[in-house]
Amino acid sequence: MLDSLRQPIETGEAVVARANAHVRFPARFQLVAAMNPCGRIAFLLPHVRQRLSARKERRYSEQPKSLADHLKKRRYELGHRQRDAADRIGIGADAYLLWETGRTKQPEQRYYPAILAYLGYDPFPPPQTLPERIAAKRRQLGITIKQAAALAGVDEGTFGRWANGEWKPKMSGGKIEAFLALKVPGEVA
Repeated sequence: MLDSLRQPIETGEAVVARANAHVRFPARFQLVAAMNPCGRIAFLLPHVRQRLSARKERRYSEQPKSLADHLKKRRYELGHRQRDAADRIGIGADAYLLWETGRTKQPEQRYYPAILAYLGYDPFPPPQTLPERIAAKRRQLGITIKQAAALAGVDEGTFGRWANGEWKPKMSGGKIEAFLALKVPGEVA
């Protein structure tokens, strides 16, 4: 070890040896450093093209369009790994990976309260129509059509038709409004 440190001073040159090349540099002084070998050190070899940048490139969209984009953006903002985000939401890392990469359909309703809490906002557009308002409330509560129908006190088929826009509530309008007015657990009035 000491011989390799003495060599540049004694011979007047430093030799950097890699698998594909040996490069000799004139050495009039000795610089001792400890570094983590990685691709960013390749600039020492003149024939290796290397881009040096102080800023890290952004790996997410500034204007997220999908739930996957929103999850990825939030994870990077918080400095979390995918496993950390999955733990916060209460799912496995594999499931989170599928959500974040958009390689699966929308998550099950039961996960939406935790997803919205992780994001800190609802990434979906503000609801305008009755079916959109029903979908937003179901996301907030994390419930299925069957559970929503039970909360509203109506038949599952009827509620499903309201939810997909086939029917409009006539005599049961008060029931759907009561459902839409339900408080989300942990929500401040």
